[in-house]
Amino acid sequence: MIAGIFSAGSAVATPASDWTKLFPHAAQIPSVTLQADYWDEAGNKHELHLERHGSHWLHRVTDQQLELFAQREKDGQVQIRLLDRQHKKVLDAKRSGLYQVGIFEDWDQLATHLSQPKSPFLSEKVAHPQQTAVACHWSQVRLQTPDSPRYQICWSPMFNSVIRLRKQQPSGTWADLFNVTALSAVTTTEAKDRWPDVPNDYQYSNIDDDLQAD
Repeated sequence: MIAGIFSAGSAVATPASDWTKLFPHAAQIPSVTLQADYWDEAGNKHELHLERHGSHWLHRVTDQQLELFAQREKDGQVQIRLLDRQHKKVLDAKRSGLYQVGIFEDWDQLATHLSQPKSPFLSEKVAHPQQTAVACHWSQVRLQTPDSPRYQICWSPMFNSVIRLRKQQPSGTWADLFNVTALSAVTTTEAKDRWPDVPNDYQYSNIDDDLQAD
């Protein structure tokens, strides 16, 4: 959900290691709930609800139909359970198993909606181009690759989350990709991790078991 942008003569080439300086994280990852709209590659709008507990557990609901639970273990491995309410299916997998079948979203992408690029990028601070539901800091970034698209990212270091993400279109106009409409902190006593049971009438599969069987 990221790329970058560039304004001729004013952007600065930044090593990928400086990504966290541009988008700093709070010393203690806050627990939050948020509501957001996002747009897929076809331009279709979707609704997202996220509940995140620190840096170890989260629950995402997309369009009130697709639920994703993720838990990060002490070794950094991420365990995922995906519930498709519409088609009554449950999928379990570890992050490494998802990589093997071509699903590449990591913990940062799931929890903050922003992943550090693997290659150098160009960045620059920009004025507030749009209003946001939560106070955040705007930046423009693009990867140092030919024809890399430009993005404007509004980041909240207080909540460790993208608040708004916009992409420049070939016509020069900007289109929203992600926009938080409501966000609130969750207290420690309210944040209760839970792993959902598999409903009896759901079809169950486990990617890691399937890969081992092949």
